[in-house]
Amino acid sequence: MQDNEDAPVTHAKVVVVGAGPAGSATALHLAQLGIDDVVIVDLHDFPRDKTCGSGLSPRAITTLQELKIWDSIEPLTYPITDLRIVTRDGHEALVSAGEKAAAAICLRRDLDFEIHERSLEAGVKFLPGFAASEPIVRGDRWIGIKARDGREVRAEWVVVANGAHSTLSTATGPKRMIHAIMGWWEGVDYRPHTVEMIWDDLTLPYYGWLFPETETRVNIGITYQDDHKLKNARRIFRAFLAKHYRDRLEGATQLGKWKGHPIVYSYRLGHLWTPGGWWSARLDA
Repeated sequence: MQDNEDAPVTHAKVVVVGAGPAGSATALHLAQLGIDDVVIVDLHDFPRDKTCGSGLSPRAITTLQELKIWDSIEPLTYPITDLRIVTRDGHEALVSAGEKAAAAICLRRDLDFEIHERSLEAGVKFLPGFAASEPIVRGDRWIGIKARDGREVRAEWVVVANGAHSTLSTATGPKRMIHAIMGWWEGVDYRPHTVEMIWDDLTLPYYGWLFPETETRVNIGITYQDDHKLKNARRIFRAFLAKHYRDRLEGATQLGKWKGHPIVYSYRLGHLWTPGGWWSARLDA
C-alpha cells in the first residue's frame, strides 16, 4: 500500500475498529462512561444486512438492558421461551425455562442499526468506508489504525472488533472453520416462541435449526464440518430439509436465495493488550 500524504488524519481518545454489535456496544458504553471522543471505523455504512441466525441469548439481553437500549430493541424482536431438541436417533424433547431465561430473535439488520444509532446519539463519531488495513505502532504500543486509502485515526486506545476475518487478530494458532447455510420461508408451521435444534448424521458434530423470526417467517439452516472443503453445502441442506421439514415446507414460500457463511474461530490467542496502551482481541458477535 502506498501512503497518501494528503489523506486526512482523525484524532480521538478511543478508536473502535468495527461497527457491528460488539464495536457499537463498546463505543456506546464508553460514551455512557463519559468518554466524549470516541470514533468507530468500518468498511460498510448502515443500514446493512448480515447472514446470521439472529439469536439473542438471555445474557445478550441482559447486556442490552445494562446498556439501557433493550427498550428500543425489544419491539424489533420475536421472543423465545422454549427449545425443541431432536437427537440423531429421532428422539424429541421440549425444554423451557419460561420467562426466567427468555431469549429472542432479532434480525441483524435491525440489531446492528439500533445499537449503532444509539451510539451516535451518545456522541460517538462514525467513519464509514474505512477499510482498516494495519495498526499504527509506536514501540510496542498501538496508537491508531490506518486504512487502505491512507486515511488514519490516531488514538490513545485502540479496540479491534471487526469480526472473525479480521487481519488484526491476536490468534497465534490456526483458525478453524464451521460452515453454515440457511434459508428463509413464510408460512411454515411451527410451535410459537420455540427454537428447534436438530442433530443428524448429515451435520454431525454440529446441527440444524429453525429460528422463528416473526409470527409468519422462519430461518432454517445447518452447520457442518468440512475441514478439507470436499462437501456440497446445497446437497447436504436439501437432504436435511427433505428429512426434517418436507411436510412443513409444502405450501410455504421461500424468501430469496439460500445463503452460506463460514464461522471462524481459534482456541489460541495472543496478548489482549499492550503495555502503556491497549488493544483488544478480535470481537465477533
